Amino acid sequence: MPRPATHYDTQLIKRFGSIDAFHALRNSPDPAEWSPALDHIRLTENEKTLEELRSRLWTLTATGNYPRTGLIAQLDPVLNDMSELVDLRDDIALSLEQRLGLPAPEHEPAHMFDPHWHLTPAIGTARTTKAGPLSHMGPGPETHTPPPKAALSGFDARIEALVGDLDQLRALTDQPQADPALRELNNSHLTLSNAELVCLFYRMRINALTNGRWYVDGPLVTTICQAITALETHITDRDDHARALEQRLAQLEADAARDPARAAALMSAAPPTAVPAGSGDRCAAAQAVSPAAQHYGSATTAETVTPTPPNAAPAPERRR
Repeated sequence: MPRPATHYDTQLIKRFGSIDAFHALRNSPDPAEWSPALDHIRLTENEKTLEELRSRLWTLTATGNYPRTGLIAQLDPVLNDMSELVDLRDDIALSLEQRLGLPAPEHEPAHMFDPHWHLTPAIGTARTTKAGPLSHMGPGPETHTPPPKAALSGFDARIEALVGDLDQLRALTDQPQADPALRELNNSHLTLSNAELVCLFYRMRINALTNGRWYVDGPLVTTICQAITALETHITDRDDHARALEQRLAQLEADAARDPARAAALMSAAPPTAVPAGSGDRCAAAQAVSPAAQHYGSATTAETVTPTPPNAAPAPERRR
């Protein structure tokens, strides 16, 4: 069964028999009939457009899609359009509820990166946007979503071709005699991986909040605008970190091509035992995003970027 186009569809089908029958009222001469029908049509189109924007946002901000000239310029209008559509959706839904006397739809569970990052209603509001339990989580308040374990950097394969694997790179740079160039490469990669995971958090947050279809909720609109602004900022930072890593990696690759003996020397300080899986950048980056992720590893010396909790400060004005 296809997913309803809006969160009001079940109520409308009960009242009018079908969505098509309700939409047919747009041809009625009575404004009390055609106005809500047009509101619902607009709301349906709004949801379709938001779905397209979410898909484009996911593509433009995908792992490894950097550094690329013009990417930020392509992303900015997508974020602006999404912010405007969320605001418009709120207005249309309010109009539809008022014209037909519809009860507000219940909130849906938000598939967030971390269940402890949730929305809170503004003081004096009747609605609640506090997320319910995650559908895929087990019982108990101490259950946490594990951090991703997939490659977080588009440069991982190139680094592994140069020094073996990422765990070995971490181990090499922990040795007193480690090559300074390797230390810089390691720190650059950790910084980029941390930035990548912060961006992943905001990508997932925006996707969840704009697809949750909580309507007529000013605090939610504000929270989405905050997340959009944060993603734009962190995507720009990620691009800067990627360019820095690209320069360091390209220099090491060029040096290794000119002097194979130096390439072999880069590996000479490798310890006899492997670094345990789960250490390093993935855990550190997860901790930068979520306090709950501290269960999964220890901090590193890499630069971390901690996102601001949604309601910690007023949202920047994005509507243009």
